[in-house]
Amino acid sequence: MDSEKQKGQKISLFVKENATDWDKNLDEIIFKLKNPTKKDHEISYINDYISATVDALFANQKEFSNKDHRQHFFENFTNYIPSDKKNWNLWDDFQKVSRSFEELKLENICNNLGVHFDKELTNDDKLKIIGYLNDLKGEITVEIAKINPMTELNFDYDPMRIYAEDQLEDVSHAPSDYYDSEVSYDCYIDRKDFDKYADKLEAKGGIYYVILDIEKQIPSGKEDHFYSKTSDHPAIRYAYYNKESLKGQIFLFDRNLKIADKLPWEREELAEEWKKCKIIPLTPVTQEENTLPKEKLSETRIHQPIHSQQNQQTNKPKRQKHALPDILEIDVKEYKLMRTAQWVAASTSGLVPENLKQSTSEAKQQSRTKENIDMKDPSVIRATHDTKKLKELVVPAVCAATKQKKAEKKKNWLKNLIVCYR
Repeated sequence: MDSEKQKGQKISLFVKENATDWDKNLDEIIFKLKNPTKKDHEISYINDYISATVDALFANQKEFSNKDHRQHFFENFTNYIPSDKKNWNLWDDFQKVSRSFEELKLENICNNLGVHFDKELTNDDKLKIIGYLNDLKGEITVEIAKINPMTELNFDYDPMRIYAEDQLEDVSHAPSDYYDSEVSYDCYIDRKDFDKYADKLEAKGGIYYVILDIEKQIPSGKEDHFYSKTSDHPAIRYAYYNKESLKGQIFLFDRNLKIADKLPWEREELAEEWKKCKIIPLTPVTQEENTLPKEKLSETRIHQPIHSQQNQQTNKPKRQKHALPDILEIDVKEYKLMRTAQWVAASTSGLVPENLKQSTSEAKQQSRTKENIDMKDPSVIRATHDTKKLKELVVPAVCAATKQKKAEKKKNWLKNLIVCYR
C-alpha cells in the first residue's frame, strides 16, 4: 500500500455490516451526500479487513504444517493479502493492533477456538474465527483510530429504530399503525421496514421519554432489545472508555446516515448514565512477549522469504564475550585480592561471611559461566577509586593470616576462592 497516500487520506471507518455490496455502495453515496464534510473520505468497513485476513489464513493453510511458516504468517499476515485488497489504507494499522493485544493475536485465537493445522480446516472453523473477530470488531476499530489520527470512527446509534424493532419483532403482533406505513406486509421484515416505521414514529412524536429510557440503558450494556444485540453499542462503549485518546474522531449516525450533533455522553440528560459505563479492556501484550530478536524486527527480514531467513539463522556468527577495559581488569584483581584477605582474616577468627561460603562444585560451575564480578556492586566501584589504600590494607592482612595457618590449608582456601571469583 502507498504510505504517502495513507498519511494524507482521511478515512471514515464503519463497524456496521451491510448485507450486500449494493447496500454498501448505496450507503456510501448517501453518507457523503448527507455529510458534505466527509465527501473526500475513503469509506472502509472493518468487516472487510476481518474477512480478507481469515480468507488469507485459509488460502495458506497447506503451508502451516511448517511451524516457522505458520508463525511467520501470524506475525506478518498482511504480506499474504491478495493484490486486489492489499492497497487498502489500514492494513499496517490493522496488523499492528492484532499483534498488540492477547485477544487479537491469530495464534491465540486459533488455540482458544480449537482450530489446529494438523488437518484441513473446515468451513465451521472459518465461521468460528470470523465470529470471534466480529465480536471484537468494535475494539479493533477503536485501537486502529488511536494509532491513526486520520481515521474517523462511525457508529450506528439510533434508539428510535430500537423502539421500532421492539414493536415489530413479531409481525403478527405489530401495532395497527404499522399497516398505515409504507412497509411490506409479508412475514419477513427487513431493515428498511424498521427504518420506515421508525420514521413514522418519529414524525408522530409523543415518545421522547420512551426513547430516553432506551438511551439510558445503553451505557450499562443491559439493554434488552433485539437490535441492540447485533448493534454498534459495544463499540460505542469501548470508544467512550478511550474518548480522551479519540477527541474529534468519534461520530454517531442514525438510520438515515445523518451524523448526530452531539455524542450521547455530551448531553446533559445522559451524562451521568455514561459515567457509570464499564467495559472489559483488551489485554496488552507484555514487552517481553512482543519483543522479537532484532533479526525478526527488521523490516527487511519481515518481508524476506522463509528459506532466506533460515539461511541467515544458519550463518549467524557466534556471540563473542566483551573484554573488560584494561583499567577495570586491574581494579577487579585488586578487588579479588581484598576479598581473599577478608576470607582469610575471617577464617582465623572463626567468622566466615555467609556470602563467601561456596562449595568447590559450585565454584567450578560458576567458573564455566560468564564473569561473576558485578561491576555495579558498590564495593567494586569503591575498589576502582581507591586502589592504593586497598593495597595498604590487603597486604598486611594476608601476611598475618599466612603465619597463622598451615601452608596446605592456605593453598586450598586460596585455590577455591580464586575459582569462585574467576
